[in-house]
Amino acid sequence: MPSTVKKSVPLMDKLVKDKVFEGDWTDLSLCDRVFENCTFKSHEALTVDFSNSVLNNCRLDGLDLSRSNLNGLVINGCSLQRAVFQNAAITQLIINKADLRSSVWDETRLHQSSFNEVNLDQSSWAETVITDSSFAGCSVHEVRFVDIQWSNFAFAGADFRSTSFLPKLIEKGVLIGCDFSGQNFTGASIKHCTFNASTFNNFRSEKSDIEGSLFLDCSLQKVSFRFSRLNFCSFSGSQIIECDFDATELKSSNFERVNGSSIRFSRSDLFAARFGGSKLVGSSFNDANLEQTDFGNAVLMDVSLQDANLKNGMWGGCSVEVALSNQQQQSLLEGPHLRNSSQDNNPLTQ
Repeated sequence: MPSTVKKSVPLMDKLVKDKVFEGDWTDLSLCDRVFENCTFKSHEALTVDFSNSVLNNCRLDGLDLSRSNLNGLVINGCSLQRAVFQNAAITQLIINKADLRSSVWDETRLHQSSFNEVNLDQSSWAETVITDSSFAGCSVHEVRFVDIQWSNFAFAGADFRSTSFLPKLIEKGVLIGCDFSGQNFTGASIKHCTFNASTFNNFRSEKSDIEGSLFLDCSLQKVSFRFSRLNFCSFSGSQIIECDFDATELKSSNFERVNGSSIRFSRSDLFAARFGGSKLVGSSFNDANLEQTDFGNAVLMDVSLQDANLKNGMWGGCSVEVALSNQQQQSLLEGPHLRNSSQDNNPLTQ
């Protein structure tokens, strides 16, 4: 961070009194102050020290603040349209009810910061690194979140449908009640995130590494997780329609109480997964590994288990409309309740 030069107190007092900062003010130390209804203008990249100051209802449109000290700055009700923060390193920045439309945050590193009811429309956050920060009630229309690396963050209730949301790594994120429809997370690394009550329609996340994440009570329709790793994830209570988990790792994942139809689990590894109490219609588990998988009290209608490994599976109370081979029947750990379409080939139902 470039050092700032303290200019004369009379000059500072005049600028504060006039409430318009322009001309020869760009190297001022403006730290530890409160500014009300001021206008800041400059055509140059600023090296201003705003640390621990408060800006209330000020205008900073178009300013290049990428070289300024913004640590501990509080911004309330201000306009920062087209402002540039690119490649800055900022800690404890708080922005409330501000207008940051078309602002640029590319390659910025943010720590312990919060954005509350901020208009971020058409802003750019490419390659940002964000930790221990939160976004609440923010508008994100046509925002670029490309190659982001975020951890320990919250971004609740956001509509990401019009954004370019292409995470490189997101870890321990809380993204509850968001809409990710139309997004593409292919190749992303997602660790221990919470997406509860979110919507995923026409969504792709193929060849991705998604570990230990929660998708509770979500709506997933026409979603593809093909060739991904989703071990230890939970989709409990979700509605899953026309989704593709082909050749996906789903070890110890939770699909309890899922209402699903036309789901493809072919060639997937569902070792020790749980489907208790779920209803699955028209779905395929062909060539899947269902060893130690729990289907207790599930309802499986028009489901294919061709060549699936059922070794030590738990099927107590399960209603299944499917034909099983002799080898599959012998692999079952406990006698299931089966309404089998081929009674003669299934002695467990006799």
